[in-house]
Amino acid sequence: MFFVLALTALASPVDKQIVSPAEPLHQSAEYVRLSRELHELCALNAWQGVERVFLKIEATGITPTYEVLIAGAHAARAMGDTARSRMRLQQALMLREAPELVEWIQDIDNRYGSVFIACKDTRKRAVFEISELPFRPMLRRSIEHAQEAIASDCYFDGLLPEGAYTLTLPDGWSTTLRVVPKAASLNIDLRTTKNRSSKAKPKRSR
Repeated sequence: MFFVLALTALASPVDKQIVSPAEPLHQSAEYVRLSRELHELCALNAWQGVERVFLKIEATGITPTYEVLIAGAHAARAMGDTARSRMRLQQALMLREAPELVEWIQDIDNRYGSVFIACKDTRKRAVFEISELPFRPMLRRSIEHAQEAIASDCYFDGLLPEGAYTLTLPDGWSTTLRVVPKAASLNIDLRTTKNRSSKAKPKRSR
């Protein structure tokens, strides 16, 4: 259903969307050009390209249209950044009330929990694992997105599918956490030594 939503939203050429007369002419022209490119990439399901163009559209300073936001939500979802996808859906919902959007957001809220993880970056990579991989590809991609972020920068702030996870730092220190949808945000900040005692546990904050 959500893929059909994207195709429906982009059925009319996005380059014909109205741009405010108050916007500088060169910005308006760039917005139209980028919107046209985004539309073409959506038709090819080239979501990495869609994300790249979406960020350029945001950089113009012109508020993205409903159709562009839906495309951006799909791009972020395909790349595993569920938090960013949800944010763009919420922005689209503010522009147009659509039952499909409400359903999509509710599906995210029912399957994902908010997680913040930060630790001191080292040359060796931290390891982040889930006890049981979910079946749905998009849920798996969300986990992979978090694993890539933690391995690269030892930092993640986003949404993860429900489940039991283990974070292991390069020196062997580890902690377990349980992600629960609709629960308070789970916070693990290990950037200072005092937060890395063997008794340290993830904290939930509202």
